[in-house]
Amino acid sequence: MLVTVLAYLGAAVLGLVLAGLLILKPGRFTLPGYVGAALLLLAASLFFFTRSEVTYALVGEPDGRVAILQGTPSGLIDTLQRGRYAEDAPEWRIRAVTSVEGGLEQLEEGRVSALFIPAEQAPSDLETCCGQSAFCPLARNARRWRCWCSP
Repeated sequence: MLVTVLAYLGAAVLGLVLAGLLILKPGRFTLPGYVGAALLLLAASLFFFTRSEVTYALVGEPDGRVAILQGTPSGLIDTLQRGRYAEDAPEWRIRAVTSVEGGLEQLEEGRVSALFIPAEQAPSDLETCCGQSAFCPLARNARRWRCWCSP
């Protein structure tokens, strides 16, 4: 509901800005200003759309509590927590950690049985127990689960 209201307000503001731009008389710097703004927006969009996707991996044993690194996209956390990544998958209890090192400490101490972290930060001596998920940072629904096994 809030998203819809914000979308309508944003559309209204953009409409008012466009109406204001249409009543302006073209001046000496109008066309170069528009071209400069368009190039600046194009550069910003290229920056955001060329970001590489981040691959997350679940390392450890898939039974018990799972530690998730702070800043992990909430869609991935919900999918993992509710067991929607595979058929007949269990729901897992989640524990937040602030760093990979803190998660590894909790894994070694036995407070958690698995750790869900970016794959490039996963230690090589730990095996990926259930799979990996690729997440594109800008597209909320552009995530793919692959290589999942039934725990």
